Amino acid sequence: MKHKSKDVRGALGLRIPTLCIVWLLLHASAAQTASLIVPAQTAYLQPDQGGARISAQEGILNWMDPETEISWFGKTQHPGKLHVGVRMRWKEDGKATFEIKVGNLQKVSTENARKGEEKVIPFGSLEIPQAGYHSFNLRKIIMPGNDAPAVDVLSLEMDGKAANGAHFNLKPRRNAASVHLVYPVKKNAKVAAFYCEMTATEDPVYSYYMACGWHRGYFGMQVNSSQERRIIFSVWDKGGEPLDPEKVRGEDRVQLVKKGDASTKLFT
Repeated sequence: MKHKSKDVRGALGLRIPTLCIVWLLLHASAAQTASLIVPAQTAYLQPDQGGARISAQEGILNWMDPETEISWFGKTQHPGKLHVGVRMRWKEDGKATFEIKVGNLQKVSTENARKGEEKVIPFGSLEIPQAGYHSFNLRKIIMPGNDAPAVDVLSLEMDGKAANGAHFNLKPRRNAASVHLVYPVKKNAKVAAFYCEMTATEDPVYSYYMACGWHRGYFGMQVNSSQERRIIFSVWDKGGEPLDPEKVRGEDRVQLVKKGDASTKLFT
């Protein structure tokens, strides 16, 4: 019995360090894996969409213009540490400096890479002061001695307490953030008409101000460019067909009754 007990202790003595090494390796691997990965194709280019190309499958391609910033928008559920990195792929050899800014917090990182090399640019930790909505703005900084090569941006990667439960758009479709004021109406109420007045105090490009909206249409003002403004009115066909008007029954289709000479009929 004593001999067997000694053998068992010896066997455990060999296994424990092995298990510890395996656990440490797994722990280190997990520590290097981001808990939240936000695809680059869900970001926005500011102020000019032409500063790079957004691919729905690959991310933001051929980013070389230092005047163009890349912005993600998300909501954190917790304050605390946020470890931030951005995955990129170099289009050519060279060294580049980047800045990530979240509110008043900012971090700078310089990396050197070869053409075709993919790496996560580490920005270290940011202390997110409170839960809520935040913008994550990435820009290039031109530094003496830097080549500022073109890069593809693949993803924003985060870990830490502030990343737990954080909500970002993870789909290629980049819906704009919106706020709706809803006027409660009784479920069985028969509404013949409703009225609303609205004044826009500022007009950022691509903004849309909806004066009236309901389950089958909307009416409002849209800023198409710095030079173009449009008044948009839309009424949708009745029924559940989302795409093909030819599949909508005649009695369920919206019919144009009348329009002014300056109005544009885009579709029915």
